Amino acid sequence: MDGGEFLPMLREQLSGKCIDKHPIIIRSVTAEQLTSESGLHILLVTRAANKTPEAIRSALGSQPTLLVGDSDQFAERGGMIAFVREGDKIRLNLNLDQTTEVGLVVNSQLSVIARLVKTRSSQ
Repeated sequence: MDGGEFLPMLREQLSGKCIDKHPIIIRSVTAEQLTSESGLHILLVTRAANKTPEAIRSALGSQPTLLVGDSDQFAERGGMIAFVREGDKIRLNLNLDQTTEVGLVVNSQLSVIARLVKTRSSQ
């Protein structure tokens, strides 16, 4: 989703990098481009995107895309990893239910440092 201020920083930091010999490609996508066939591996959803994790998950279907965001209650609302500001620190919230639902496996080191959260039930 709209990377806003994150996009130039991500491009600079990850330019020329690979994961398992696969090049990292950073691109901005619109909500209309999200489908179950998007081919996205990681999707950073910033506050500027103005889309809920529920809407994004619905658009992606069961595609194994890691949803990372910074909006309020992102992980509890269907995202997978949320950056949460606590005082002067940034913490991680991790929703294991959402990651396993689409077949992603979380590294045990991440599950140790992140606070585990559950999807909040719809009311």
